Amino acid sequence: MTGFFLVAWRSWLLSPVAFALVLGTSYAEAQISIDIDEGQRITFVSGKFDVRRYSGEMQGVSYFVDDRLVLTADRIDLETAGPPEDGQFFVKSLEMINTDITGEHLRFASAIARNVDFGALLAENDLVSTASYYNGSAGFFDDSFLQVQQIEFSDKSAEVTIGNVETLAFVFDQLPSGERYARNAGLLIDDLHFGLGEVEPEFREFAELLAARGLRMAEFDLAVSQIAEIVGDELRTEHALNLVMDDMASLELVTGFEVKLGTLIALRGMAAQGLAQEGVMLNLLGGIELATLNATYLDDGLLDTLVAVSAAESNISAAEMRSSLGLLLAQTMKGLLPRNGRRMAEPIETLLKQGGGLEVSVRPQQPVLLSNFLGFLIMPDLALDQLGVTVTHLRRQ
Repeated sequence: MTGFFLVAWRSWLLSPVAFALVLGTSYAEAQISIDIDEGQRITFVSGKFDVRRYSGEMQGVSYFVDDRLVLTADRIDLETAGPPEDGQFFVKSLEMINTDITGEHLRFASAIARNVDFGALLAENDLVSTASYYNGSAGFFDDSFLQVQQIEFSDKSAEVTIGNVETLAFVFDQLPSGERYARNAGLLIDDLHFGLGEVEPEFREFAELLAARGLRMAEFDLAVSQIAEIVGDELRTEHALNLVMDDMASLELVTGFEVKLGTLIALRGMAAQGLAQEGVMLNLLGGIELATLNATYLDDGLLDTLVAVSAAESNISAAEMRSSLGLLLAQTMKGLLPRNGRRMAEPIETLLKQGGGLEVSVRPQQPVLLSNFLGFLIMPDLALDQLGVTVTHLRRQ
């Protein structure tokens, strides 16, 4: 949601500005209409805006595209380092109150930004830039902060509300080549409520069964974070994801990667040139290694609910559904993994029968090149052995 809000404002914040002020002064009071170009116009009822500083405090703001209202806000307070220039637009502080992006069925109660270069942040993203860790730092600094609260979005297929989205503390450092990278970064999403809108006829019965068991709307809390440091000629990173659903289940995923500094520099060079040839990218995978992966799932009622709903839809008992799912799982795992399938399936079958949780751990004796995973797809049993994969059932607490 935060990214969408930023993109929606991109055309206003970063376009070549040709101001036509109703009041012909650089500091104007009361009603103002600003023609950004032939198709874009912004007005506000009261306040002030300094053209030279590209900053102001405005109340009753409306934004139009081709004379169509697309955004309103009760208040916008903006302080910048100056007008957009050469792809840069540094915002010292921005606060928006009760904003409605009418064309996108999106509204939020407040948005705050501090010390963010929106020009760099909103630059076109691509796979190479993301893999190079460049876009992870573009636009942000150690004292940067973004927050959007009380977000509401709806269309025919879904209704979404989010209580709070905010960035976690940033800490940046430099590679030996001088490129920045994020040593610490993250995003927090609290009170995300997701409800289905119109449901396709073939899924309507299933949706009604879910609703009858309290899952008409799901609630999530989510946090993602990154820690990175240079060790020798490598950048070692740890990425963490924590997801909690409705106090019914939780998932924690932690991955560790080791990336050769030469690979990072090559990716950055490709990003600067706008290149992303598949062959070159595959070669660069030889400079990225998976060191560890650990996934922990804890169930506190979600699995029981899904089994009960599936059983009701199939007109069988919950016990029969668990038995059927266990048999299907065993057969599938044996077919995919003739040597390790049974070992992998047993903890999952125990989870189906007893509840509790599941831990999946990947602990290779030494980091594994990502390029090797293409071969692992052909020989999955060998992959499990070399990756040191274990699956463990966790007893219900």
